[in-house]
Amino acid sequence: MSITLNKPNDGQNPVTPDFVWSLKPRDKEVFLILDRDGTLVEHARRPDLAIIRPDQAQLLYRVNELLSRRVAIVSARGLMYLNHDFDSGRFILAGNYGLAVSLPNGLQHVHPKARADQSTISKIFEAMQKQAPEGAVFDYHYYSFSIHFNELPEERRPAIHEMLARFIADYPEIRFRPDATSYDVLPNLVWNKADALDQITKLAKLSAEESFFAVFGDSHYDEPMFKWVNERNGLSIKVGRSHRESQATAIVDNTTDVYMILEDLLIKKGQQSQRGF
Repeated sequence: MSITLNKPNDGQNPVTPDFVWSLKPRDKEVFLILDRDGTLVEHARRPDLAIIRPDQAQLLYRVNELLSRRVAIVSARGLMYLNHDFDSGRFILAGNYGLAVSLPNGLQHVHPKARADQSTISKIFEAMQKQAPEGAVFDYHYYSFSIHFNELPEERRPAIHEMLARFIADYPEIRFRPDATSYDVLPNLVWNKADALDQITKLAKLSAEESFFAVFGDSHYDEPMFKWVNERNGLSIKVGRSHRESQATAIVDNTTDVYMILEDLLIKKGQQSQRGF
């Protein structure tokens, strides 16, 4: 496993999982924030193929219980999908980039704009399915959805962009966000995963004075969470190395490293009674 400390002026210095968790003050409790795709499971050519293995799920459940259910999954996927992986009675789940949040105590919150736009987004989803070229893959999340075209040959991809251009013109009140080989269709509001963390900490009544926030994410959509956690003297870890600069505290190679760090957390918490953690 390779963990790199990501310091702006000090170069890149290999560190260990033990060093990572040594950053936590002993008078604070860990609050763990995890992205799903690319962080807990490697990206797959189709969203439905990105499946968390049973042994990985078991580890996540053990960590969650050891942290007194202070683990939040913050994902682009909807709550309905996240519920397949994680028991909503045990985990804090934030779907649709945190526009929809559920807590283990049953408390749920959906952003008013997401509620207001849901029927329109559903209408667009149904229409796009009929118009999209064969081979396009849809990933429906109720308050948002994605259309992926990474499996389409290059010569057929212009049809996707032409279709999106028509929908963008017809629905100016909805946000159509392009990515390298996909589009997200979302409520049209200023929102990112840092806003999700604001909502989660408010609903769960968490404070930086009592909590050591630790976040793992892999993409530019997770950068706002890195910044949010850093501002609260927490730990931010980016999964995967790229040319893109990151605000994360540290960088690891892949999802396997994430689980190794979480295994180390279990060990540290298990030793808490002996020497404190």
